[in-house]
Amino acid sequence: MISVQSTYRLDLRGILLVLILFAGGCSEDRAESEIELIFWSRPWWGDPMQYQDPDADPLPVIDWQRARIAEFERMHPNVRIRREIDPGGDKLRLAFASGTAPDVFFTGVSGEVLRYAELGFLEPIDEFLRPEDEADIWKSALDGGRVGDQRFLWPLYNHALVILVNESLCEEQGVTHLLPEGDDDWDVETFLEVARALTIDENGDGRPETYGVGIPANGDIFYILTTYLVNFDAHIFDSQNGFVFHSAETREALDFLLGMVQPGGVAPPGASGYRFTDIRDLFFAQKIGMMLGNAGLIDYGELQVRTGRIKPFKMRMTAIPTKDLSTSSISFLSVGSVAVARQKDPATREAAMEFARWITSPELNRWFWSKWASPRKSAPLPEDPNLRTMMKLVARSENFMLPPVALHPRYDLSRQLDIFYQRIFSEDDVVEEALTDFEKKFYRDGLRGVNNWPGRPD
Repeated sequence: MISVQSTYRLDLRGILLVLILFAGGCSEDRAESEIELIFWSRPWWGDPMQYQDPDADPLPVIDWQRARIAEFERMHPNVRIRREIDPGGDKLRLAFASGTAPDVFFTGVSGEVLRYAELGFLEPIDEFLRPEDEADIWKSALDGGRVGDQRFLWPLYNHALVILVNESLCEEQGVTHLLPEGDDDWDVETFLEVARALTIDENGDGRPETYGVGIPANGDIFYILTTYLVNFDAHIFDSQNGFVFHSAETREALDFLLGMVQPGGVAPPGASGYRFTDIRDLFFAQKIGMMLGNAGLIDYGELQVRTGRIKPFKMRMTAIPTKDLSTSSISFLSVGSVAVARQKDPATREAAMEFARWITSPELNRWFWSKWASPRKSAPLPEDPNLRTMMKLVARSENFMLPPVALHPRYDLSRQLDIFYQRIFSEDDVVEEALTDFEKKFYRDGLRGVNNWPGRPD
């Protein structure tokens, strides 16, 4: 016989069990329907000078970011974006190592981020690229994030490297007519003629007060010097023959660079002691007349003028000089991108990809691209004549650091090139030996565990 009290307890237990199950079911439904994405943002995303309508009242960056995130969440009611400030590359490494990486984050195209892709830490974007996206985005920008036959990065902006010229100094020395117009090509002979005219020894003591060009060979300069090399038809990789850096074309280009820094040359001697930032500062101090760099240096120079650090002068951007005019100039393409970390849940993956596409979309970047460097063909060219030149050069730019097959993840090609250039600018008559050593180390370390490398020697 069951008492009323025991019946009450039984019924209460049953009710509690039903409530628990019901609550659990609701929680599971909410978990399935509500997706939270962690987004590492940057302080420049939404900068009024770049991202906002110049005719409207500017919003503080934080308010602009919140408004854009809210806009995305309204379009995707089941998605919540948790915005955090990107703490930097070191923290990203730790986050991947500890399994706490952000779902969506800004990144450049670098050996490090491509290694994340090789190790399976990033999601490929190919199946999420709409046909109109793929047709519109420059192939070279998409290929910057390629590993094997997959692409991992959504391009947000891109810059082609250019030669920055002190046009005011050229006018003083009477060589402005030798400079190319717009994105026209010029050869190294004309380039050297201008550089010689801009190398000025005012007091005749054999030590020029101004040099024609600056060459950095210390620090993170692999992309700078390799850009000179490819315009001598030198290459690091070839899809059919694999590693082709050790070549007559490479030696000829290196002789050209080394010749400029020799005593009596057109560049400051001791290039191995100069970092890129040193050359940049000498250029804006008008101590060198030309340098290879990026379009962002124009903004840097304008800031130096506004703060009274330098005197104003006219600058012009030109194409990289080529060995001769039988070939068009090629530049290194630097791409800023958005990446999505590897996801286990398909719905989260799709939401993260949609958010990454939104950040890099024409809808969100109208003003940014009108002033800077769009990765899309449909975007109008910037109004600034120098930036227009740079954007025209994007069409014939590439990331020539990308191998035909993924290298060993611990081999850092960029770092090895930096060491190589530092060596040849530090020691005499070492080019052939340095090339041989570089090649041996590449095959030993770069191809360790790589089985499908084209042109591998016996």
